[in-house]
Amino acid sequence: IVDAATGRPSQSDLVSATAIARSSLNADMLATTALLAGSQGLEALAARHANASIIAITAKGAVLKHGGASLV
Repeated sequence: IVDAATGRPSQSDLVSATAIARSSLNADMLATTALLAGSQGLEALAARHANASIIAITAKGAVLKHGGASLV
């Protein structure tokens, strides 16, 4: 993923992000934004999208879950 602010590849501590949302477009946007935001921005991102959930994996293997949607 290229960081639009720098034009360079994004630097993130996340290696994977998956979003659950009402539409595939929103889920794709949230997952991509989560990768750019990293673990530090994940909670704030999920808080702004209360009807969605984000699951991310850090480079160290930690699984992070945020959001209001039901996670199965």
